[in-house]
Amino acid sequence: MQAYFLQNSVFNRIFLRAQLLKLFEESGLSQTEFAKKAGITPAAFNDFLKERIREFSIEKSTSVAKNLGVNLHWFLTGQGPRMTTTLTPLSEEKIREMDAHDRRVRKMTTTPGATDMLDAYLTLNERDRATVNALIKQLKG
Repeated sequence: MQAYFLQNSVFNRIFLRAQLLKLFEESGLSQTEFAKKAGITPAAFNDFLKERIREFSIEKSTSVAKNLGVNLHWFLTGQGPRMTTTLTPLSEEKIREMDAHDRRVRKMTTTPGATDMLDAYLTLNERDRATVNALIKQLKG
C-alpha cells in the first residue's frame, strides 16, 4: 500500500510536500540546513518544494524520517505517532552528573531555610551576589 502512495504522483505532490513543509517550518532551519539534516541534497529539497520534482522516492522518505527522528509510517500516511521513541543509553559520566545534581537538590530542599536563602540570593544584583560569594568564601576559610 505504501508503495502505491509513493508512486501516486498526486499523493506525492500534495501530502508529502505538506509533511515536508510542516517539518521544515517547525525546524526553524534554513532550507540548506534542513535538507542536510534530513539527509537529502538541498537541491532535491528545493526542487520538490517548488514542484520541479514531482515524486519523492521511498529512499528519500526513509532518509528524512530516520534523520529527523520522525516515524516513517506517520511521514508517509499521517497516521500513528509522529516521533520515533528510540532511547539512547546514558553514559556513566552523565549518570554521575545527574546523581550529583540530584544529591545537591535534595540537600537544598531538606536543609531548613536553604531554598528561601537561594531565592533571596537569586534576586540580588551581580555586585551584591559577588559580595555574598566573597563573604561565604571568607567564612569557609
